[in-house]
Amino acid sequence: VAGLVGTALCSFTLLWNTRLARSMVVLLVSQCMMLGALRFHFSGAGALGGLMLGVGCNWVWRKGLPRPLALGPDAHYATDTEHDLEKLWGLFAQPLLFGVIGTAVEFRTMEASVVPKALLVLAVGVGVRLLMAYLAVLGGKLGMKERLFIALSWIPKATVQAALASVPADLIAEFKAGDKEYKAWGQAIITIAVFSIILTAPI
Repeated sequence: VAGLVGTALCSFTLLWNTRLARSMVVLLVSQCMMLGALRFHFSGAGALGGLMLGVGCNWVWRKGLPRPLALGPDAHYATDTEHDLEKLWGLFAQPLLFGVIGTAVEFRTMEASVVPKALLVLAVGVGVRLLMAYLAVLGGKLGMKERLFIALSWIPKATVQAALASVPADLIAEFKAGDKEYKAWGQAIITIAVFSIILTAPI
């Protein structure tokens, strides 16, 4: 519902009649959805609303809807907005995300046993993903080298890990603040995420 409402708001290209205005309204609407979902403890809805917003804006801009409040159909609106938000992500948001998750790791208080466990979990996860990616492209005309290239290219690049790593720790801080065992588990999850970023992002 939030995605549809956001799409309706962003579709008024008669108001958002410049490239910057369209990019900014998409950014602001998506952030409002994320913050609103967090406010009502339904964080998944914000991401889903953002996804629907992107699909919806692409559709209404291409169709030039709604006609009384739109400048007309234009396939370049979505492409231009995508490029603008991609620049914002690469220059500002992504470094900030990785920096914040890096500061959450407390190496001084970390138990030594967490490190080998984190590396083991990461190795098993990446290994299974590589195997599944390789098997997913069997049966076609691709050669072994091409299938291996696809499997390697599908290795996670740490963005999702960085975005979600702190969620368990935040929930623990909210609902299990006095439980040291839960706090240690949350810290271990962040540690695994940081190792995954260090090891997989350069690939």
